Amino acid sequence: MQDNSYDDIKKAVDQLLKINSTVKRKRKAYIDKQKDLFIGIIMALQAAETRTMLTQTELKLDFGTYNEMYLQIIDSLILLHFGKEGYELISWYLYEKISPDGELQELFNDDGEIVPSTTPEDIWNILVKLKADNES
Repeated sequence: MQDNSYDDIKKAVDQLLKINSTVKRKRKAYIDKQKDLFIGIIMALQAAETRTMLTQTELKLDFGTYNEMYLQIIDSLILLHFGKEGYELISWYLYEKISPDGELQELFNDDGEIVPSTTPEDIWNILVKLKADNES
């Protein structure tokens, strides 16, 4: 099923080139689907952590013991999938990137240069590079 934007593009191409064209949406590559899934998971974990902190500070409710088992399972799955280096990077991003006083921590490479690590996409890019480095 095509939406109107594809129909509009098709009509414009047909008129311009005087042909009967077909416009198809390109399917996402597997790696792009993995990236999107990873970013969604990291954003959901960040939202859950923010919600937990807000319930503790605003409502004085502590769900720490309730959430602990779920977080251990998630941590184990991350470790299983990404290995120790990937697990440490993701854990740092989720739990240590922002210090308790609200200061953003930076990530440095071996040369002392700052590595972009502001977004889940930045973390994904580092993980892809780590995997490539480990495979070579």
